[in-house]
Amino acid sequence: MQIKHTSPGQVLFIRKRLYISDVGPASVDCSRQIQDLIDRSNLHVTGPWHFIAYYLPQDDQTEFDIDFCLPVSGECGEFLKGDIEAKYLSDFHCATCVFEGPLDDLFVKGYQPLLQEMKDEQCRLTGESREVYHNWSGPDSDKNVVEIQFGIQTDTTLS
Repeated sequence: MQIKHTSPGQVLFIRKRLYISDVGPASVDCSRQIQDLIDRSNLHVTGPWHFIAYYLPQDDQTEFDIDFCLPVSGECGEFLKGDIEAKYLSDFHCATCVFEGPLDDLFVKGYQPLLQEMKDEQCRLTGESREVYHNWSGPDSDKNVVEIQFGIQTDTTLS
């Protein structure tokens, strides 16, 4: 586990309210829509995909909000359409680890060890978590590199 600050800057995003089992299919659709918009614009991709979950549930019976985000540079306003929006992601103080491998192992080998270490260190969650896809080769690939980030409270966020 590492503790760090991230600040990805401007992103294009689509927000969805989903169950955990719906994230995969929704990510394919949302990423296609955003990539199509980029292909028709003068926007430039500046970083990897970020999937930002708000109050990620521990079961598949509870819906949650998720933003499928891609960092970009350029003036977005004239290109936005449909569900696609733009925003700036603010500084994010987080506990993080890097997972490598197929998505079937993400929760057991990525999320669970990080959450246990955070519990051992008495980290307080903010309710926001992120998956940053540094390398994506498909759901079954051993070459996937996903950084898992959990927002944690700092002394300044407690006051």
